[in-house]
Amino acid sequence: MSHRQLIPAFRLVRTLLGGQARSFQELLKSGIEAVPELAPREPTVETEPKYRKFKGKPSKRMKKLKPVPETSVPEGHPFVSGAFLKHKVLPVLESQHLVIKSMVLSPSGTRSWRWHLVQAAPDGHWAPSSGGDPSNPSESDPSSSTPSASSSSSSPLPQRVLEAATRLPNLDRDSHWDRLLSGTHPALLAADIRQIEHENAAAKKEARFEKGFSRRTEREMRSWEGREPGLTTRLERVHLNDRRARARPEKERRTLGFGLREGDPSRRLEF
Repeated sequence: MSHRQLIPAFRLVRTLLGGQARSFQELLKSGIEAVPELAPREPTVETEPKYRKFKGKPSKRMKKLKPVPETSVPEGHPFVSGAFLKHKVLPVLESQHLVIKSMVLSPSGTRSWRWHLVQAAPDGHWAPSSGGDPSNPSESDPSSSTPSASSSSSSPLPQRVLEAATRLPNLDRDSHWDRLLSGTHPALLAADIRQIEHENAAAKKEARFEKGFSRRTEREMRSWEGREPGLTTRLERVHLNDRRARARPEKERRTLGFGLREGDPSRRLEF
C-alpha cells in the first residue's frame, strides 16, 4: 500500500485527537461516526468465546471469556479496519512524534490507555492535548500536575506524555503535519527528525561541558571546529611506531601546504 493511501486516515486522526484524547476503541468508533455518508453497519457480537475455535479442553480462564463486540468498519472508510488503524496508521504517526499513547489511572484504580495529539501550547512550548472534560478526573493522571500541563489545559497530563512532547522542542509540528498530509514520504520526515535529535543531543552534551557536569575526553580536547581534513590527533597516531609518530604532524602539514621548517623543534607542535 502506498503511503498516500494513509493520508485520509492521518487527517481524520488529527481531527479526532485535536479535541480530546481517546482510547483506541473511542478513536475507531468516532472515526466511523465522522464519515456518516458511508452508512456504518451495526456492531456485531460473537455468539461464542474464541476458545471454541481451537481443539482440546478449554482452560478455566478461557471459560470465563465473555463475547467480544467487534466494530465493523464500513467499506471505503479511511481507517479500512481496526487492525489497519492499530498497526499501520497510529504507529506511523507515533514514529513521527505527532501522537503518543499513555496510560491514565482513574480514582477507582482502573487503568486505561489513551492516544494524545502533540500540539503547541499557548506559551510556545510543545505539549500534548489533554483530551477530556476537566470535570472528569478519570481522563487524566492527578499525580502528574506540572506548570507545562496547566498552561495547555486545565486538566493535568501523564508525565510520560509531557516528556515525549518536550523531547523535540525545536520541531515545528504544524509544518510537519502539513508535509505529511501533502504526500511527503514518512521516511523522509523521519530523517529530519533524526537530524533534530542529533542536534539536540550535541547541544545537551556541550551544555554539560560548559556547566562542568562532564569532562571532555582527550580526543575531544584535541579536536577543533573546522579542522582540515588529513590532520590527525595524537590519539589517532598511537598505532604508529615512535619514528613515524614524530614525523607524522610535519608530513600532514606539508601535504596541506603549510609544513613546518626542518630543524626548528620549537615549531614542532603536538596535537
